[in-house]
Amino acid sequence: MKIGKKSLKMSDGTIRHFKSEKARDNFERIARAIKHSPEFRRKLLKKK
Repeated sequence: MKIGKKSLKMSDGTIRHFKSEKARDNFERIARAIKHSPEFRRKLLKKK
């Protein structure tokens, strides 16, 4: 959930602060992809 222009409330209740709105949007997009896509999750785990 977006809070203001530069903050994001995570599903676990923590709040993350970013330097810009663009950085927040990029992080949110990646976090949503990881949460909802098992394929994306597998790709991330293979890279490690």
